[in-house]
Amino acid sequence: MLKLLKHDIRDSFLEVVILNGALLLSSVIMFLGLVGNLFFLFGLGSLIWGVLLMAIGFVILRVIIKSFHSKLFTNVGYLTLTTPVSIDKVLISKIIVSMLWSLVTIVCVLASYLILFGAFEILIDYGFMGEFFVNALRMMFVENFLITIEVSIAVLTSILASIVMLLFVLTLVNTGRMKAFKFLKAIAIFIGLTIIMYIFMYVFSSVIARILIDRLWIFAINIFNMLWTVGFYLLSRLLIVKRLELE
Repeated sequence: MLKLLKHDIRDSFLEVVILNGALLLSSVIMFLGLVGNLFFLFGLGSLIWGVLLMAIGFVILRVIIKSFHSKLFTNVGYLTLTTPVSIDKVLISKIIVSMLWSLVTIVCVLASYLILFGAFEILIDYGFMGEFFVNALRMMFVENFLITIEVSIAVLTSILASIVMLLFVLTLVNTGRMKAFKFLKAIAIFIGLTIIMYIFMYVFSSVIARILIDRLWIFAINIFNMLWTVGFYLLSRLLIVKRLELE
């Protein structure tokens, strides 16, 4: 298992490190621009930061898809699936690494916000935006810290459910007779399942909140996400073992 984790991390870390490092660097540039009254530097940092913030989700998604697809559903899959390693270890290692990169990205995004928080804290007298930014972060991390933790756990379980659902979609389009337009079919299926997941999540959490107490709706979301994760993992495993036909 450790060897699988090592190889999966080594195969996918470069893009993640470069992207998140660039995001943090652009935050530092913005910080220096604000503190030093170098508005050109702040503008340049803001442009880079905004582009990276929009692109980071797509890049991480690409890394995750590449990790699953290239090692399971291409010619490399023959080697991966015929090694003396259980299918559960192969799949779980990839899920763990995908979660790791998602968590690293979330931490780096929050760190970039905290860097800006420091700049706006220094320059709070500059006007409404600085004061608004500082108050919003203070409310999240000081006044409502426990709620922030609960919401963060819910976000992580939602990401885990989405990763395993993505594994299921990739497995589904690579089994049976889905030969043409796999990419478009995968997008359509993933979007459809995501919509269904959030509808069921809303209904499930609302019912739990009404039956018990309102505060438990976040806990209900975590339970739902874990049930969703286990269900799609078992379906993915079953399809890979019973139906996967590599070309």
